[in-house]
Amino acid sequence: MPPTDPQINNVWGQAVPVDTSVTITLPSGQVCKAKRLGMEGILTAGLLGDADSLTAYVGRKHVRKIKGGKGADTEAVNVRSLANDPEALKKVVFLVDRATPHIVSEPKVHLHLEFLEDGDTRMIPVEEREEGEIYTDMIGLEDKMFLFQFAVGGSGDLERFRGESEAALEDVSDGEDVQRAPVAGTPSGGGGKRRRPRRRQ
Repeated sequence: MPPTDPQINNVWGQAVPVDTSVTITLPSGQVCKAKRLGMEGILTAGLLGDADSLTAYVGRKHVRKIKGGKGADTEAVNVRSLANDPEALKKVVFLVDRATPHIVSEPKVHLHLEFLEDGDTRMIPVEEREEGEIYTDMIGLEDKMFLFQFAVGGSGDLERFRGESEAALEDVSDGEDVQRAPVAGTPSGGGGKRRRPRRRQ
């Protein structure tokens, strides 16, 4: 007697995605729900381009290791060092801008940039934005840096970050020169004719 094929079950369909978001208070006083992505999540989202770590992306002197206790060690941005290096700051601000919509689950946040076909970016004009929606350039740099530190390193280093960041970031501008930093691994662009943009979250 030939064997019968096993019945197809629906184990996968019964699995309910678990919301791992936690409620945190940012330096500005804003309360939101955010997710701990870890460096693996940052890499999976393609936010570091060709780099495989924060150290490879922004340079060893701007990153410090956080001892993970029983877990794995993590990396955190050295805010004091970063504030004195405009080029590294551009890269990190560009990274945290793109990461913020992945980190914040409530309220919903949209990236304020559009990516052009030549690898350049442009800021989405106010008239093209959805009314009442939150975009990353509406969030203060200190809040975005705090969210990024939370996402990659958890909560253990956040108090130290609060203490360091206020003085180090108060004079840092989150202006157009920072917003237009190129995607890692692509030409900087910016001098030629702009092509039709394509939206990317």
